[in-house]
Amino acid sequence: MPTEIFEGYKSNARSLTLMKCVGCDTLHPVIPFDDWDNQLTHEWRVKAQSEAFKGLARESVNRLLGSWAQFNNASITPESMVEVLRHEFCTHGEEEQRQHWMLRCTEHVFMMDEWSVDEYGEVIIPRVQYLFGLITDVERRTALQLAWLRRFPKIQTRCCGELMCFKCKVQGWHAGVTCEERQASEADIETQFCPGCNVPTIRSEGCSSMTCICGAVWEWEGDADNY
Repeated sequence: MPTEIFEGYKSNARSLTLMKCVGCDTLHPVIPFDDWDNQLTHEWRVKAQSEAFKGLARESVNRLLGSWAQFNNASITPESMVEVLRHEFCTHGEEEQRQHWMLRCTEHVFMMDEWSVDEYGEVIIPRVQYLFGLITDVERRTALQLAWLRRFPKIQTRCCGELMCFKCKVQGWHAGVTCEERQASEADIETQFCPGCNVPTIRSEGCSSMTCICGAVWEWEGDADNY
């Protein structure tokens, strides 16, 4: 792929995952694109394969690799690949690791609420990033990472470690409340949609100038005197 096209894909993918950190009020991509060049080296890929599949039984690794090939060929959807990852991590592997993951998994749902912040940052994120980093196709990698973020939207910002929800675009992980429940509770609140990312936006006070977490700046339509 020509360099200019590759860089264009990366730029578009980066824009899709931009979020404004509530700690430093700065836009950062959720996906670490700045590590891309390093992840193309042979040494990094050998380490990534070891870390990503650590503790998994050989049968589980073989199933993952088979699904991985299907995903790279676009034979299965990103959402299906995410479910494969969840299933293999939660139900297979060495006994100690399997029990550790099963404590946080049900048959159909990966219970991220039950992970502590330290476990999430030290266990989940490194393994997932190693897995994603093994994908050299920028479109396939971005599609899988976005599918993962929609399925498991709880993130920590890379700059300040702030807890945020990627799906709701809010601070914190709204523990005990699903994204759907949280969004439904705001159904009767007046909202307008950001022209940059189309996220429903609520205005509580201040002037009519709005700055979205995606970085877009726009004007709230309506009577400013009502706020």
